[in-house]
Amino acid sequence: MASSSDLALAAPTPIGVPQLASSTPDGKPYRRRQDVEAEIAAILARSPDTWQMLIESQSVSSEALVFMAKRVALIDRDLCGRLIHELSGRLVRIATRWAQGFDPMTMDEILLEVEIQIVELVLAEIPSRQTDFLEIAFGKAVERRTINAVEKWKKSPEALRESVRDISDDDTDSQNVMALIVDTGAGPRGDPCAP
Repeated sequence: MASSSDLALAAPTPIGVPQLASSTPDGKPYRRRQDVEAEIAAILARSPDTWQMLIESQSVSSEALVFMAKRVALIDRDLCGRLIHELSGRLVRIATRWAQGFDPMTMDEILLEVEIQIVELVLAEIPSRQTDFLEIAFGKAVERRTINAVEKWKKSPEALRESVRDISDDDTDSQNVMALIVDTGAGPRGDPCAP
């Protein structure tokens, strides 16, 4: 399987397909995979009025959908919204694989956070490595953001409350539960031992 850096350095861009704005640390421009480039060239040969049929066929890659949404964002908000809706459905399916083991509410919070991040990147007015990477490896970008959101949630106060709640469900003695919570903060005078 090709790595992300291999994907970024694929063959030259077909004529008419705009290049990505970013480049690797050694100065080589980011490039989409050849199949995505060919798909985008075919899409650009069609009128945007026919793009709805492409969305409905679900035969377009996520990377090409990102390109399409970025392309029409300021021109046709309705079409852009339909493209974003399709991308959102795809990213939820991908992100769900990486956010297992949570209650439904927590899962929804994590998925929503990832969805917001991806949509913000798709709609960003200024291209960046992150926006370009969505056109290179959409699934990998969603995976990374989901893993980051899961780790962030695990370090959140809500995660601590849930772990205490789980312990208290097992042991009804609140003194034992409180003894399990470690207070590493300093006291009122800056002394960790001060009351």
